Amino acid sequence: MIFETTKRETEFPRTFGVKVSAVYRGAFTLPEGTTLEDGELLRKLCRLLVKKILYIYSSYRSKITAKRLSFLRPLSRNTENLEETPIQCFSTRILDDLAICYRRAWFNLNSVPTRIKKEIFDHSKIREKRLKTFFLQEAVKRGLNALNSSLGFFHTRYLIGLRGIADIALAEPFLIIEFCLTPICSIKHILPRVAAYAFAYRLKYGCSPLALIVSSHDLSIAVVDYSNFHYEKVFKELSWLRKIDIKYVTPTYSRYCNSCIYRLRCPKEGS
Repeated sequence: MIFETTKRETEFPRTFGVKVSAVYRGAFTLPEGTTLEDGELLRKLCRLLVKKILYIYSSYRSKITAKRLSFLRPLSRNTENLEETPIQCFSTRILDDLAICYRRAWFNLNSVPTRIKKEIFDHSKIREKRLKTFFLQEAVKRGLNALNSSLGFFHTRYLIGLRGIADIALAEPFLIIEFCLTPICSIKHILPRVAAYAFAYRLKYGCSPLALIVSSHDLSIAVVDYSNFHYEKVFKELSWLRKIDIKYVTPTYSRYCNSCIYRLRCPKEGS
């Protein structure tokens, strides 16, 4: 059985075999105020970003590894061949939690309330949202074909599905682009989710896309290598977490604890 004897990893965040193969550094850091007042500046930056991404795609087009369909056989993009078998679906963002902490993922899987009030106003999030909007507008202007970015797949053995919406999905060039708020040096926890989007893209559209992460912090770009994504291990751990009691789930105790939305719910050992 694949990964059946694999020990649980102790180094977090985990990437499940996904890695960054190259990083293209941004030239500057955007001022916080650019979110609301400087829309024209953001448009200009997005035009440059589209050009840079097209250059990166031309450089990596011949290096994209096409996964054999036999390798993806346990995965299905729909439930047509599963008749009336019940499938439990989760958001692909559960992979961010799974990469960071088992207990955090358990809380997410079980829909535990966070007790943390959501931020009403956040310049960084607004800036990221506008960057995505302007980027897509500029991409369409250049004749790029935007696809339905709602992606998902199911594991026919574990009867678990993952569904999510990638920030940008394009055809010709075949691209998955995910924007993030964090600096490009701190994106390890995002890699499994981006790999999942790439696998879902492959199953849905039949082509292996180039997967990129763009940091809205300074517009740095990371090229994601998902060729060795251990999706079997991901589904095995999700299956384990949905069945187990919280008392058997060990927290990570990492730098992510202070910013964790479940920090008021987490019964930390020894506290």
